[in-house]
Amino acid sequence: FSRLDVTRLGGTGIRRLATLLALGEILVTLTFAVNIYRGDRWGRPSRLNAPYDVIATRLAEAGFARGTIATGEGPLAGNLRLRFPESRIMRLTTPDYVPPERGGGQCLLAWEKGPADTVPAEIRSWLAAALDLRLTGREPVRILEARYHHAAHRTLVVRYVLLDEPRGRCR
Repeated sequence: FSRLDVTRLGGTGIRRLATLLALGEILVTLTFAVNIYRGDRWGRPSRLNAPYDVIATRLAEAGFARGTIATGEGPLAGNLRLRFPESRIMRLTTPDYVPPERGGGQCLLAWEKGPADTVPAEIRSWLAAALDLRLTGREPVRILEARYHHAAHRTLVVRYVLLDEPRGRCR
């Protein structure tokens, strides 16, 4: 647009361009809205419908207040950051980044994909290296389920282990 020659367009050309830009903006906005409110009617629901707010509330109800949150792959870490801003957040997809401690608390391990009865091996080995956190394998794995927003059939499943006592450098 910085190279647009306004004198060549004239008044009619500028009005057409403005109309085209406004229609494009309306189309993009409507597409986002339809994508969200369609839920799972046309297949999988949008990632924008994932009920991370519900999952975070249920984690708080389960007893997590603040501390270190270590998650597997996916957007779970960033979404839990919104609910627990005072917590240190780590995720498996950026294993070399270990943020500094924020003054103690609990240790929450959470993942969406992986076994239901134990912490996934890749998370266990990553936490052993990054935080000197050694898991026994006997820690109880709990499961949270929440229906996707605006969806009738799709459910998000998050598994987690909540350690109330600090272990290694996970606190």
